[in-house]
Amino acid sequence: MTDSLRVVLAVSIFLLSGLAFTTLAARCGEHAPVLRAAGFERAHGLATAAVADARAWHALWLDTEALLVRSRRAFDRGRADDALRLAVRARREARLAVNQARLEAARYFLEHTARTIPAESGLRLAAHIRAHEGAAAYALARRLGAGAVR
Repeated sequence: MTDSLRVVLAVSIFLLSGLAFTTLAARCGEHAPVLRAAGFERAHGLATAAVADARAWHALWLDTEALLVRSRRAFDRGRADDALRLAVRARREARLAVNQARLEAARYFLEHTARTIPAESGLRLAAHIRAHEGAAAYALARRLGAGAVR
């Protein structure tokens, strides 16, 4: 194979690769609005479920539901990036609210039963509370005899 043939082959491979990437970008661009809408609907659904969980714990923060409403409104107005950001923020706040409620329930249980539970268990529960591990602290408090706090 001669050098000129190698150059022609390299240039043709380069051009075909560029054409393939351009075609792929165009195809992905066609589906971008659909994928963005599906991503928002999933994020909004997860945030709605997290808000419902926080409401069941009676621990929902004041502006969390307003964030969900604002995210839907932003999506309807065509601002998908803002809508997704607001939905993610609402989910994060709802999950933090549930964690806070679990921590408070475990802390309340520890304060009122510190003398009646085994010392090692009390130390483990206090460690979970200090580490802000709401799920672990609440589960341990329930195993130690805490009633349903919800």
